[in-house]
Amino acid sequence: MLEKLPMTFDTIIRGGTVATAADTFQCNVGIRGGRIAALGENLGDTNEIVDAAGLLVLPGGIDSHVHIAQPSGPGIVMADDFASGTRAAAFGDNTMVLPFAMQQKGESLREVVKQYHALAHGHCYVDVSFHLIIADATERGRGDCRPGRDTDLSRPHPEERSAAPRLEGWGRLILRDARCARSSG
Repeated sequence: MLEKLPMTFDTIIRGGTVATAADTFQCNVGIRGGRIAALGENLGDTNEIVDAAGLLVLPGGIDSHVHIAQPSGPGIVMADDFASGTRAAAFGDNTMVLPFAMQQKGESLREVVKQYHALAHGHCYVDVSFHLIIADATERGRGDCRPGRDTDLSRPHPEERSAAPRLEGWGRLILRDARCARSSG
């Protein structure tokens, strides 16, 4: 007979009003390994309890219009690189950004995405996807990316997740101060 062991959490956020994509309700949030592992009542005890009574507990946002490491003229590149841009996003309570990936004339779309994945690899504090700026819609510029063809440009470098930097010691601060700091009244 299997014995059901109680779930343990690194952090429990108690007493807040949780907002999900579908609903808003009162519950506790159990966090394990930096991820939400449970929503519910009576999640037990842990070493770190965040009192969110009277506060909203919100998911992180997605910033779909960012310029990171983007060329903007001959010899000019945006000031933020992937480390600084995604770190700022994390502190602004965003868990994903979609920087523009600008195609230059003569480049294939696949080349552009590979270049941006290489710039991002190992430097991102939040999830990243790319918003392509198509500057060369010719056959050469489209490369092997044609309508109706099974082409996946979104695949990151295989080690992207494991190579991501961590905001050591800051993750809980972000969660406590940014996500729980909004009064529900």
